[in-house]
Amino acid sequence: VLVAHRGGRVSLFIDREVGGVRQPVLVHRLDGIPVDLTNVRIDPETGLGWATSATVNAARRTRDITLVGVDYDPDRPECSAAFSAGRGFLAGVDDGLDTRDVAFSPGERFVHVLSRRPEAVATLDLEAAPINAGETAVAALEPVGFGPSRMAVAIVGGRTIIAVSCFDGRNVWILDADTHRLL
Repeated sequence: VLVAHRGGRVSLFIDREVGGVRQPVLVHRLDGIPVDLTNVRIDPETGLGWATSATVNAARRTRDITLVGVDYDPDRPECSAAFSAGRGFLAGVDDGLDTRDVAFSPGERFVHVLSRRPEAVATLDLEAAPINAGETAVAALEPVGFGPSRMAVAIVGGRTIIAVSCFDGRNVWILDADTHRLL
């Protein structure tokens, strides 16, 4: 389990038996990430954690996505560690000043980033050519309600659905991930 912290760190927990009970145990803390992290999700294809951030990269006017890897030692899990795996940047977004969540569509080609500025789901195409080095193209930008906070992706009735909770607006937005339309 990777846990993102606002103070620029990520904690790595593993599932261990302690005193006859299975529980998460903190085995490593990655410090020194120069942004305030808001959430982290694991890419099922690469195993990398994608962490969203509430910190502006003023020099580029884009939003960082911090990538976190895990060096897992199966023989000595307590010696496993999290490491910085680089950064990605959202390109083509209004200002990208605040992202809150990340979700992956089945097939691992599309990544959905929940943004507060603008209040939208930015769909990134990982197979598209980058605009600039280190940037991932935004394939679609779907507006959502006030104060988007969390999202989930699931297949419902054969279609890929994105559900977005908007804490401040007290509502949930349901989007079709393939057509990029509000349902």
